[in-house]
Amino acid sequence: MQEYLNSILVIVAAINLFTLGIFIIFLLNIRINIRRKARESEFSLRFMDVLQKADTLAQAASRMGITIEKAREYCTANAFETPEERTLRHESIKKRKDEETRRIMEEETIWKAEQEKITEELRREKEFKSRNRRERLRKFGIG
Repeated sequence: MQEYLNSILVIVAAINLFTLGIFIIFLLNIRINIRRKARESEFSLRFMDVLQKADTLAQAASRMGITIEKAREYCTANAFETPEERTLRHESIKKRKDEETRRIMEEETIWKAEQEKITEELRREKEFKSRNRRERLRKFGIG
């Protein structure tokens, strides 16, 4: 019976050692994954910084030490805006602002012209009424 219990104890100890080995491998894998994610995050942040400061994608790729194709793929995969796209977006925003400003100025000019017309019509109407009053007063010999 003692031998049977010893063999069970050896089997349990072997299972525990095996489980401990798997746990250690699991912890090492987590450590490796955390380091890899940290390096990827660091590269991503550095790449974003370089992209924002560069004028072209080629310039950013050369600063990062990678090819233009890899830089373009990385931008596409991570939804980063290339310097060229950023420049186009800024130009389109500026163009829309300029168009909006021009439209507002045109509307303001039209509104001022309408106001001047209204003011002129009111002035003419007042002059006409005052002329009619003067004529009526002259007819009756008051003016």
